[in-house]
Amino acid sequence: MRRGGNNNTNNTRNNNNKGDTSLGDAFRKRRNMNNGRSGSARNSFGSNSNSHQQAVMEQGSIRSLKESFGFIYCANRAEELFFHFSQVQNMRATDLKVNDEVEFRVGTARESNENSKQAAYSVVRLRPGTVVWETEDEPGMRFQGIVEKPVRLGRDGTTVQQEGVIRVLELVDGAEVTATGPPVKFTPSDYESEEKEEQPEPTPVEASENSPDMFRRSSAVGRAELMRRSSSSTALEKQNQRNRLGVQDLVEFTLVTSKRDKSQYARNIALLQSHREHQRLLREERLLATATKEQGVVTFLKSDYGFIRSNKRREEVYFHYSKVDLGDINEDNDYELKAGQEMEFLVVTEDNGRVSAREVKFLNRGSVEFHKFLAEGVMGIIDKCPQPAGGGNSDEISGRIRLLESIMDADKEVKVIDFNSTDSPGGSFSVRDGSQHLWIREGDTLLFDVIKESADESIRVFPTKKEVVAVGKNCDLTSTKQHQSTKLVQADLDAMLITSRSVKLVSCNAAGRSEGTINVMKDQFGFLHCSERPVDSYFKLFELLPEKLQKDLRRGMGICSEDKTSELTAGAEVQFDLSLQKSSQSKPNNGKQQEKEQLKAQRLLLLPPNTIVKTKVLAKGIKGVVQKEDPRQTYSGMMELDEEVQTMTLEERHPYVYKVVQSMLNDESIPSIVFPEAQSVKEDDVVMDLVETLGKGKLNCSHLPTSDPRGNSRLIIRRGSDDEDPEGEGRRKKKKILKPKEVKTIHFDKHCLLKEFQEGYPPCEGDTIVCDVIQVRRTRVVQLTNVKIVERNEKLNVEETEETGEGLVTDYTPSRRFGFISVLTDENASKREALFFQQTGNKIRKGDEVKFHIGLKKGGKRVAMKIEVVPKGSLGISTKASKNACHGYVLMEPSHTSLEDRDSGGRNQSPVRAGNSRWEKVDMDRNTSKKSSNANNEGLLLLTQDPTKMFEGQTILKFRNGAIALSGIGSGLPHRGDSISFVKGNNQAPRDIRVVAKNSATLLRGNLTDIDAEKETATFTADNDNKKYDVVLKDVVSCEKKMLNQKSEPVEGLVHDGKLYGICRTKDLFLDSKIEFKGKERPKLNLTVRRGLGGKIQAQSMMAKGPDKTIGFEEGWTKRISQYATLQE
Repeated sequence: MRRGGNNNTNNTRNNNNKGDTSLGDAFRKRRNMNNGRSGSARNSFGSNSNSHQQAVMEQGSIRSLKESFGFIYCANRAEELFFHFSQVQNMRATDLKVNDEVEFRVGTARESNENSKQAAYSVVRLRPGTVVWETEDEPGMRFQGIVEKPVRLGRDGTTVQQEGVIRVLELVDGAEVTATGPPVKFTPSDYESEEKEEQPEPTPVEASENSPDMFRRSSAVGRAELMRRSSSSTALEKQNQRNRLGVQDLVEFTLVTSKRDKSQYARNIALLQSHREHQRLLREERLLATATKEQGVVTFLKSDYGFIRSNKRREEVYFHYSKVDLGDINEDNDYELKAGQEMEFLVVTEDNGRVSAREVKFLNRGSVEFHKFLAEGVMGIIDKCPQPAGGGNSDEISGRIRLLESIMDADKEVKVIDFNSTDSPGGSFSVRDGSQHLWIREGDTLLFDVIKESADESIRVFPTKKEVVAVGKNCDLTSTKQHQSTKLVQADLDAMLITSRSVKLVSCNAAGRSEGTINVMKDQFGFLHCSERPVDSYFKLFELLPEKLQKDLRRGMGICSEDKTSELTAGAEVQFDLSLQKSSQSKPNNGKQQEKEQLKAQRLLLLPPNTIVKTKVLAKGIKGVVQKEDPRQTYSGMMELDEEVQTMTLEERHPYVYKVVQSMLNDESIPSIVFPEAQSVKEDDVVMDLVETLGKGKLNCSHLPTSDPRGNSRLIIRRGSDDEDPEGEGRRKKKKILKPKEVKTIHFDKHCLLKEFQEGYPPCEGDTIVCDVIQVRRTRVVQLTNVKIVERNEKLNVEETEETGEGLVTDYTPSRRFGFISVLTDENASKREALFFQQTGNKIRKGDEVKFHIGLKKGGKRVAMKIEVVPKGSLGISTKASKNACHGYVLMEPSHTSLEDRDSGGRNQSPVRAGNSRWEKVDMDRNTSKKSSNANNEGLLLLTQDPTKMFEGQTILKFRNGAIALSGIGSGLPHRGDSISFVKGNNQAPRDIRVVAKNSATLLRGNLTDIDAEKETATFTADNDNKKYDVVLKDVVSCEKKMLNQKSEPVEGLVHDGKLYGICRTKDLFLDSKIEFKGKERPKLNLTVRRGLGGKIQAQSMMAKGPDKTIGFEEGWTKRISQYATLQE
């Protein structure tokens, strides 16, 4: 037996230390009162030794030791006894230690009185383990009980503040077990937290219905023993054993009674079952009562748990490894806990709502049935797109597909089936905000198999092994193959994982679909030209469809996989979804439509080269007659064909919109079609026009109401007329586009002619031609090409006038018998006129002097007719300079146009080009009230030599183009700095101007500073040597003095005899261009087309604006220089 109380019981005795010390102090006080009679103290303390010898021997242990006395903790009494060291008999008192077991007799002090206390005498030390502290109530018997009150420890975790209490279990009427037995105490040291020695497991006795706690007695070693029916030896229970007992824990113990205070204690306590485990087992029993047996396949495993895909429910079932029955694993089977292993299990729903598995057992391969195939190779259209989990969706939202042809499930017709996002072609992708998106949209056509789920009997899309084949090639996938409820076993599940099994994207929704050509590519985005109309669209590179989807789509279009497709580079042909950018507005602002459409392209599909129809040949080798010549542009005019030509149809120009409208007309089961994204105003116009043209009152088009503040709304096509449209107020007033028509009269220009007809005699009115007729799909423009003249009209439709003229033949083409005559004019003419003529019989050669009559063609164009060749010299046309000619330098050449603040009036420009020109919308910044000093189109000469005093007293002379020599040495237009010769004409101005030497004058560059507009003076500082010249502002000939920069103006002047003449601003003379011009400065078009003397111009474009604020121009897109202004650095 073990000592009652043990160390923790000794701790209880610590509370009596004060009382024990008082007893010692009283003893010492009485000893001091004997006046030093300590020598006789031993005899005095033991004066009653005879009576002490007769006292009963008791046992105990040393409680504490002082200088000459101590206290004994008694085994048979509650109080502690004082003893003096003199009473120690079998050893020296100084060798005693605390907790030594001793035997002693009990007696009183010699001076007996009512207050005298008992003390220990004849103290003898015993061998350890001799003292019996407590007795076992029923030796060999183990009791069971329920913890009623746990031990309460102090803050240090070791000091016992209050002992625990266990209520002993008893049998009532020999059957029912109740916790009505006596309470017994226990301490932490009485609990065996370590695993007990293995004992024979008691055989449980079946419980009655009236014993909810399931307690029973069983016969063991001849005594009744209590236990719970459930086993406490499970791995989970051993793992959860605790060092402290809790309320309602079931324990087993030995019952003892303390000899000291007669209290009962529980010793050698072992935990049979914790209250938590008991509750868990009850809960488990409750869950198993409603469990369902299911089968499935392991899909996922981790450290100590996994998930099973069940054939009875959609969600996966959680299971813990401890619930797996491993007894079936042996060498005779291939059972292994891995993904794909088939299992049978019980499914319970826990209190937190989680579905988990119990009693998980292995099954043979092929035992689990998940689906039944209803059809293979079925095509359908997406009515509702599924939404994957993530972004703003916590759970996946399934979609819906409408089958093109219904299938049968037993006796039930199936037209609509479910569609999960996990089966979406191409999977999903995430964008910057973390949201998940799919590559499919409503209205797309898919290819798939149809299955019926065993779990909930739902019918849904399933990946197929079928490949997309264009309708009409090899096979027709619009027909479905019915199956007899085929069982899908594990072998089929493995087949799902092969790359060929997937849902195929056959075609994209034609609503909002378009095609075009990539124009510009940048780092993360690009621009493309739309093929259906003249507009550009912006796209991001990640919008390119995955390669697998592109192959399926091209196959569905009938494009063989062997065909080489373009790469995503400039010039590649693509198909895409077209819509408005989010930041743009589809409605006009203040009643005026925006000039630019901010469009975006999505879901790009690369196409092989020449897939897109950009230009259609309307007719080949058709005959026609030149009906009218353009008086403002040579080789241009109108041509009338022999027969009318049909232009492109709406189906050819807008195939996707046409397909959408026709699908509603052909399939009455489609109630409406909604465009997935908001379209631009012009796109809406196209759709509305085709709905009205093709629908013929059966369809109407309107917009869905929207809360978008920008007014963007999606287009919807419904059945019925506009009057029946319930959303009629949402319709936008459309602008009709051009309908297909027949054309007979077409404009032509020089580029339409064959190369051999682009030089020489141009087509004239009445000429017979043969040509091809084409139409550009993007612009709808009908053009002529490969034009050749097969027969000239010999009869010129010219009205003769009384006016005659003289001139020199400057150009003649004998093979075609036509040429041009330069008309002799007076010196005041701003430009020499060149008249066209057609030979009528006389032999004419280039350089002949002729006389002629003036004729007028339709449109007022002047021509030469009745040409007469006269002997050379008859017209006084000199071929060399006069001996008495004056000499000088050109300060500024004349212009054949006015230098007023307006554009050139002498430029030949096609009427068609003027309307569609890139420069059409240039802001001309006109200011008619301001005119330059050279508004008379005159040039300036510096007279240096005048041998016959023709221009006596003059230095600066004015001249016009009519004064320039017509033929001979030095004829041709002179330029600034050229040395020239000339004579005085009838109008007292120079004439017969001839170039003597090119660029012979000395030109000096510098800056004009100290400009004083009032005094009209300034200082010229040369750039090369900083030499200064005093000049007057009247010497500035390129602009008015008020246009000069008052601080500093870069200029150029001509130096003669130490003086400056003909000062011009450099920006009036040369273009500031980034483009190299043969290593030299580019002349500013001889000052013939200057506008505003230094104004600016900005290129206009209809291209969409990208994120870097560019207008989509590719670097180096053109080398064309504006003829109106300079390019700024």
